Amino acid sequence: MVRKTYIMLRCTTLKYAKSFLESGNLRFGKPNEWIKAASTNGIGRGDYLEGTFASCDKTNTEFINVIRSQNNNLICHTISNRCYFKREQALDLRTFCVFGINDDMFTTYGWSPQHEKRPCGTISLDYFSDFFGDVSEDEYDELSEDKKPVVIMIKKPEILVKRIITYFTNLGLDPKELIVSPVNYIDMNSDFIIKYNYPTELFFKSDRFRNQSEIRFVLNTQNNSILEHIEESNGIINIGNMSDISDIYDYYFHDMQMMLLDTELVFALPKAINIPIDNVEQYISYIVYALADEVPQCKNFEETQKFIKDICNLLEEKYGYKCDSEKCIFRDPSTGNTITPNWNRVSEALSSHGYNRYVNNDYLKAIDLYSRAILYSPDNAKYWFNRACCYIKLQNYKAALVDMEKAAELSPDDEEIQMHLKRFIEEYGA
Repeated sequence: MVRKTYIMLRCTTLKYAKSFLESGNLRFGKPNEWIKAASTNGIGRGDYLEGTFASCDKTNTEFINVIRSQNNNLICHTISNRCYFKREQALDLRTFCVFGINDDMFTTYGWSPQHEKRPCGTISLDYFSDFFGDVSEDEYDELSEDKKPVVIMIKKPEILVKRIITYFTNLGLDPKELIVSPVNYIDMNSDFIIKYNYPTELFFKSDRFRNQSEIRFVLNTQNNSILEHIEESNGIINIGNMSDISDIYDYYFHDMQMMLLDTELVFALPKAINIPIDNVEQYISYIVYALADEVPQCKNFEETQKFIKDICNLLEEKYGYKCDSEKCIFRDPSTGNTITPNWNRVSEALSSHGYNRYVNNDYLKAIDLYSRAILYSPDNAKYWFNRACCYIKLQNYKAALVDMEKAAELSPDDEEIQMHLKRFIEEYGA
């Protein structure tokens, strides 16, 4: 299956990232370097098994003899009780790597700001920790540019590929000699042999690195002038200013959440941005965000409640507004009028969280979230129906029937809800 790549990203230092945006400065390294990096920097920033095309138990002499008879310049690494076979020439091929945000990463669903159900995905913290796991969030802002980790987001991957190909073809490279492909991840503790042609082994890695979702550019050429050129520069090339398709973001010390919209991919920023609040509506909007679990610094319900209380205190102190932080009703001191926000966004967000809990079999938490959604939008049949589904999973059929009937009452023309109510009554009784 062909994967679609929406964005490419690369973890690096701020100093390098600026050079990349200004001049397209990037480096084609060598697998041999990454094998050495595993010893000096640890697994993650390096890999002992780079370039492995076959593996077997060290007692499997028949397999070992076949591999040796069919390959020249063979390297065999023995780790524990296993032999890992590599071709020496593959380990010297210049290679450039990026992280690919691909379509197969979006395995859950959430609600967009337009209240539409959209595919969602996550880049786990493990990926970022592999590169700069020794950097703490507390010291981050004080680091110098050559030590401060950042993330380069390349938002037009096809243009990056085209510019790299153009750079090398201008040197005389046959485009077929630059191989661009995603990496496949396999269990390297099992017996295997990669039967595809050399240097396909550079596109297979241990499944321990699956979180890196790697895309590789491998320079597989015998053109001596190109090889001499790139060796003289230690693998560094300059493909021109990249600021038109790339941006630099702070490093992530948490999972990176993503959502696919119609024409773009949106993602959570690495850290909150401090924006001056200069009117009542902005204060109230922050309370709505908190209720919708959209404030990253609020890790649990208690922190959310404290955040809301603090905002209410500021609103009263600055504008004189009296706040009921439980019901979130705000009274204008000059007119006595009350302001109640539109809760659709809050309830949709809560419903989205509820769905995610439901598909992960956390039915009690899903019920809690759907109940909160119902509190803010009691006339939405979908929330009642979804909570009924949770009750069914917990075999609480009495509560499920109440919610199912309420959903049918609120949406009498919804054929799906009516059908499910009929089936429910037939199977479990009224």
